Parts: sequence; structure tokens; C-alpha cells
Amino acid sequence: MLTIFNKKQLIRTYNEEKYDEIRNCLEMNHIQYDIKVNYQKMAATLNITDGSSVPSRLIPKKNTKYEYIIYVDKKQYDKALAFIK
Repeated sequence: MLTIFNKKQLIRTYNEEKYDEIRNCLEMNHIQYDIKVNYQKMAATLNITDGSSVPSRLIPKKNTKYEYIIYVDKKQYDKALAFIK
């Protein structure tokens, strides 16, 4: 079991494909890991399209972002880092 005292952050990414790839690599090599996923709600943006100084419309961003953080045991950190490179 990983606790705050014996784990180290391996990677932090917003790329879901990279997150899945690293997780699969760790599982294949029997390296224990913990994950944390943070939800990043994106704010709406002003889109000025008509050339005037007045915004023509308020467009919410379509993508919400998830931040993926993977932690491994401090003793296995170097091994895990070598596998994901």
C-alpha cells in the first residue's frame, strides 16, 4: 500500500492517451501505483469575430480537462521511470 510517506510523483499529464500508456506499462511490469485525477473546468471565453470592440458572443470551451497524476513507491521510482521512457 502506498502512503504519503513512501510514494513519489512519477508523472503529471493532461494527455489521456499518455496516462493510459504509462498505466499499462506499470501494470505489465508489476509496479504498484496510485493515481489522482483532478477535474479542470474550463472557463468560457469571449470570441470577438465582427471586428468591433464589443464581443459578439460568449462561447464556452468544449473541452474540460482532466489532470492525471501517477505516484509510485519511492523504492521503485527509478525502475518505473526507466520503463516509461
